[in-house]
Amino acid sequence: MPRLYELKSEYMTLANELCTDDVDAQKTLALLQYVGDEIDTKIVSLAKLVRNLQSDVDAIKSEENRLYELRKSKENAVANIKAHMKSTMDELGLDRVSDPIIIVSLRNNPASTDIPDESVIPYEYRIPQPDKIDRKKILEVLKNGTEVAGASLHHSKSITIR
Repeated sequence: MPRLYELKSEYMTLANELCTDDVDAQKTLALLQYVGDEIDTKIVSLAKLVRNLQSDVDAIKSEENRLYELRKSKENAVANIKAHMKSTMDELGLDRVSDPIIIVSLRNNPASTDIPDESVIPYEYRIPQPDKIDRKKILEVLKNGTEVAGASLHHSKSITIR
């Protein structure tokens, strides 16, 4: 079966030929109808392919979510076990536990800052953040008929497969 772009090109050629006087109009119309039907068939086939690929994407997303949850569960188990080991070693005054295969030790981490209330931190210790455009608000205003400098409504089309 020809590719969609080939069918489209053939359809456009036939439609242009129909505008000239030196062709058999009935024959060209019949060919145009045939190519149009082929285009419809091709688009339906492609829609079925899209539906199959989308089901693959959905299955992959589901598996990603399952694996993400499994990973988070394992990470939480690791964190909980390490916290339990640390608190036990702290309470018993153990800095190091070892055997021939593994060594567990406590170490001092570098200092870090605690900031319970950011509003009291002086401006000199703040990093300026770039402006961010509120696209949702602009869309709402434009839909209500108000003009916004530098912005306009944009309408587009997308494929829906049901």
